[in-house]
Amino acid sequence: MSKQKKQRLKNSSSAKRNREMIRLGNIKFWHLAVVLALAILATTPKYKDIGCLEKITLANYVNFSFNCDSPELTNRQLAPHKFFTEYHNWKGRPVYFTYGLVVGYALSGPTAFIKPLISIEDSLGIGRAAHISKVLNFYLAYFILNISIVFMCCWCAIRISGLQTTSYTAAALTLVIASLDVVEAGTFLLHTVIMNLPVAIGACFYCILGAQFKLLSRFSYISLGLFIGLSILVYPAFAILVPAFFCGLAYGIFVLKSQRNISIKLLLWNIVLFIGLSLIPVLFWTNLNQYIFETSTYLTLDKGQFKWLPEALKQDNWLELIFTRAEKFLFRVYLTTKIEVISALFAFLGILVWAIYKNRTLRSPFSDLPLFALLISILGVLSFNFLQGYYAPRMHYCIAALLYIAVMRFAVLQKSDKAVVPLFLGISVVHFYDAIFYFTITGD
Repeated sequence: MSKQKKQRLKNSSSAKRNREMIRLGNIKFWHLAVVLALAILATTPKYKDIGCLEKITLANYVNFSFNCDSPELTNRQLAPHKFFTEYHNWKGRPVYFTYGLVVGYALSGPTAFIKPLISIEDSLGIGRAAHISKVLNFYLAYFILNISIVFMCCWCAIRISGLQTTSYTAAALTLVIASLDVVEAGTFLLHTVIMNLPVAIGACFYCILGAQFKLLSRFSYISLGLFIGLSILVYPAFAILVPAFFCGLAYGIFVLKSQRNISIKLLLWNIVLFIGLSLIPVLFWTNLNQYIFETSTYLTLDKGQFKWLPEALKQDNWLELIFTRAEKFLFRVYLTTKIEVISALFAFLGILVWAIYKNRTLRSPFSDLPLFALLISILGVLSFNFLQGYYAPRMHYCIAALLYIAVMRFAVLQKSDKAVVPLFLGISVVHFYDAIFYFTITGD
């Protein structure tokens, strides 16, 4: 056997051993990282007991959160017709309701079997445990959805960063995302808090897809538009996926120069389909409620959100009012995510120093599509939250997730991804420490 052949066999054997080290069959190392994070967060204190938010203990060790909005939803799942014929806070989210209705009733049998085997306790002792026991199948349905969302977002983070799914760096990235405060608050809660995470990462994904417009089929435009329309009826913030897609489209046209050899008429027709299918489900549901059920559709506008800017523009000192509000908003964002922002900046500088030391050619972040998409997503989430006028920290923590992905993507470009693994593991430890000894702050 030749020396070259022996070397190839040795390299192949070494690569096979490395793959076996970081995956067990079809279970990859990042899967285990997410499971570990969720298992730790499941036993954390959750919220302080303040009436609307309460800690519920399931089977003596699993803690999840009770939100005073949840009975309004679960009671209507016991009597579905009331969801459509009455006005309530969940009226604008029929897709979210329908999912819980279908999966909840599908879980009725298994839940009836396990219910006598577990105990449910509420910390305030005002009868909420009895309510949850009655509708436990619906709670489990939403817990399954929330856990699936965390896995999906972690997979998207790996793909956007450019890592191999079987690498230790992928596990470090997913661990730091899965240990975020918004994951702790939203995963074990019958509410749409967790939806802020797929909104943020989804905006990045849509921006990347928009830049690839030349490769998308008409069916893709239809599917992407319809997904947005239905997602808005789960959580209104999914609307930012539309401008994210068009930012990617602009990047593809002006930076990637992908408009060559493409029919402008065909592109415009696909865009019309995309926008139309993004709007049709929302318009249909709104008009259905108005003209058939004779009830309003709950949207954030009904609570006075998104109204502050038009009102400010009517004032003589409108510019001062906008700047004052922006200053207050950015300060709140900083207070919420200062550890994450400082860690991200530290990592960026460390990667730059490492790359310069290794005499590597530095690549501009703005010349890379994923980094551009991450920047657009951060700006999109900030803009939506600022215009909404409701500065919930759960949206800010999604910016932290985007920052982590951006750090890893920059490290991949500079071939320094392994260097940030200790930093991500350290930040995860801080997240877990905060979750175990303090209460989450991102609850609704």
